[in-house]
Amino acid sequence: MQNENKPEAGGRLDGLDVLRALAIVLVLCAHMLKKATGYPAPISTLVDVLRHVGWAGVDLFFVLSGFLVSGLLFREHQRFGSIELGRFLARRGFKIYPPLYTVVLAYFVYHHLLGHPGEGGNLYADALFIGSYVASALCGTWSLAVEEHFYVFLALIVYLLNRRQARSPFAPLVPLALLLVVVCTGLRVWTSRTSPQFGLLTHHYATHLRMDTLMFGVLLSYLYHYHREPLLGLLDRCRGWVLVSSLLCISPILFHTLGKSPFLDTYGLTLLYVGMGGLVLLAATAQPGAVPLSKRKWVLAIGRDSYSIYLWHMEVVFHVWPLLQQALPTTAATTRIFADPFFRMGGALLFGRLMAYLVEARFLRLRERLFPARAAVTAPRSDPLPAVVLPTTPAM
Repeated sequence: MQNENKPEAGGRLDGLDVLRALAIVLVLCAHMLKKATGYPAPISTLVDVLRHVGWAGVDLFFVLSGFLVSGLLFREHQRFGSIELGRFLARRGFKIYPPLYTVVLAYFVYHHLLGHPGEGGNLYADALFIGSYVASALCGTWSLAVEEHFYVFLALIVYLLNRRQARSPFAPLVPLALLLVVVCTGLRVWTSRTSPQFGLLTHHYATHLRMDTLMFGVLLSYLYHYHREPLLGLLDRCRGWVLVSSLLCISPILFHTLGKSPFLDTYGLTLLYVGMGGLVLLAATAQPGAVPLSKRKWVLAIGRDSYSIYLWHMEVVFHVWPLLQQALPTTAATTRIFADPFFRMGGALLFGRLMAYLVEARFLRLRERLFPARAAVTAPRSDPLPAVVLPTTPAM
């Protein structure tokens, strides 16, 4: 049976933007929701569940990032028969660095130049992408460090494989990905057993413990781009089973607590990204409009701007929100609004989208002038392989 789940050239896969929106909302829930009090029982239960599982949004970002960014490389090779790593890295730099260093600069000015002692330390860890090993000043930049380290590793591997004279030079990525799954899972188990006292830096953030999550996304992307028809045929036959299996793989996060469950801290993370990968494949191959909320423009906008939202969300809570509260008259209504975590989340989403417009979008336009996509400046080879067009993704 012919599968019709093929995006148009130059288009976006809205289902993946929905997953990115879900990922950033989960992160906001983990960081902003407090133990529910004063809400009806169903809402209190939902809030407690979202607080409990919200940290997994970063893992969803990892799988999405590995899937999408490696897909850029695979599609370039399919179309041109080679990869310009310099152009690729320059374009990624314009995507990642300006929004991050804008936050770093704002944080430095606020804490160091405006006289707020005791805050703003370890900002170098954020600026140098070492927050996965050194305590950093900004919230969440450990995940950016993991991604940056991984993509240096991936660029090296792709450079070496790209030199192979083969129709499918990236086939060795399959055993490499499986090896990395085994190695990283083994390292998590070894760390858990030799250092029973859980620490985020030592047990959860460290790059060598988390690279397999991104590599699993790369593995799925390779299968999607180079073995697409068999993959789509399998999904056509077993779509429901893939969804159920993915949810079952994710389900341990409901019953175990990160840092208190050796199973979740080790094998559970492996199961988690396998489940997340299943959702990514289902969303990437879904019919247009089939993914829930994929027709809601505001959801897609949150997904597209999720990188800036991720960078700024805690700065909104710690700095922007208090300044707004001081500027407004103190009344029962304003006190209730500023104390409500859902309003805080809404404010973080709006401010992050504003910064995406003011910073990220402008540098992306500059990128297109200075380092346009290869397709815009180079004619493809005469016998291009079938390519699949996917959106780019924020690095988390």
